Amino acid sequence: MRRLVTGVNATGEAVFQCDDESPHRLQMGNFEMGETWFDPAPVISDGTADLAETKLGSVPEPGEVLVRYVVFPPQAEMDAMLQRNDMQESDLQENDLQENAAAGVSDKFHVEEDNPGMHTTETIDYGFVLEGSLVLELDNGAKRVLNQGDTYIQNGTRHAWHNETDKPAVIGVVMLGAKRT
Repeated sequence: MRRLVTGVNATGEAVFQCDDESPHRLQMGNFEMGETWFDPAPVISDGTADLAETKLGSVPEPGEVLVRYVVFPPQAEMDAMLQRNDMQESDLQENDLQENAAAGVSDKFHVEEDNPGMHTTETIDYGFVLEGSLVLELDNGAKRVLNQGDTYIQNGTRHAWHNETDKPAVIGVVMLGAKRT
């Protein structure tokens, strides 16, 4: 996933700070998740501090914002990976944080071991299907298909993603750390 970050230089002029591939990614087979930007507070920055580096696989705290992309392989491949639960250090890309090799993702992700793929986060997620088609399943079994160009708002509910096609699907998501009422 390409990432373009703007900022302001010392003279107050708008500049491009980054034009690169997201350097912070976690990969397991053809499943990939990457953090492209992180802000600890809703403040406009100069675009020079790359705070996403320490947030790989994490969940933002209340008031924090994390921009992530996820590549979902076809469901049969994803199911096999989840059953093996084989997140190994050797599966991680060269630029990944070594501390995430054992943990995979934050314990705040609330991934259910007895129901692979079902999870909950304390976030409001604003997402976009960038490529392919995905099924969003809720805890009561209700499902909806999202296609390329569709958006979703995930309000901290228990859910799972399924790629029921034979091609990868890609989402982009802005995760806002939130508190439950």
